[in-house]
Amino acid sequence: MAEENTTDSTPVTTTPPEAVPPQETVSPDTSTTDQPKPDEGTLLTAAPAETPPAVPPAENAAMFGVPEGDYEISGLPEGTSIDKEALAAFNPIAKELGLSNEGMSKVAAAYANILPKVTENVVAGLQNDIAAQHATWATETLDLVKTDPTFAGKPLTEVQQVAAKALDRIGSPEFRAFLDETGLGNHPEMMKFAYRAGSAISEDTTFERGAPAPREKSRTEKYYGTTT
Repeated sequence: MAEENTTDSTPVTTTPPEAVPPQETVSPDTSTTDQPKPDEGTLLTAAPAETPPAVPPAENAAMFGVPEGDYEISGLPEGTSIDKEALAAFNPIAKELGLSNEGMSKVAAAYANILPKVTENVVAGLQNDIAAQHATWATETLDLVKTDPTFAGKPLTEVQQVAAKALDRIGSPEFRAFLDETGLGNHPEMMKFAYRAGSAISEDTTFERGAPAPREKSRTEKYYGTTT
């Protein structure tokens, strides 16, 4: 008797996967005005938007409006004169800025008010520099008197006395004033020159001497006359 082949015919059930809802596709927002339109190219190749020209405020409108020809300046402080060369040099700049006659006059008035202060600061700076230079010369002269063999180690007061002989003999009050005003009286070379000249005058014995100074008569001479 033949063996009977048996086959497991138990049915296999398969659980279907859960359905996944389709994901929504989010489209980029292209409504912004910064992005170029399709017919304008890309961000790189699209022509940039033109910037409208600046319009001056209504209250400043009178300051702008280039005149024909040269500017006419008005409203300057009394006694102020206009530097024609400076004005001619600034004219192209004023026209480039679009200034009117009134606008140019405002600039000129401001310049006239600022210029004296600028000049005052410049003069004060120069005076400070000059004073510093005079002080430097004085320091150098003090060192020179101590170290230069010309002065032979003499103290400053003695050097000044010898130098004063040259100023008294050769110089004049005007020359002394010049030395004070210019500060050259502190210059080391001027001190050396005056000291050498004063030393030469002290050693000079060839100049003519005047008549002796009159002396006061004695009491005997006053009452009895001069005796021989």
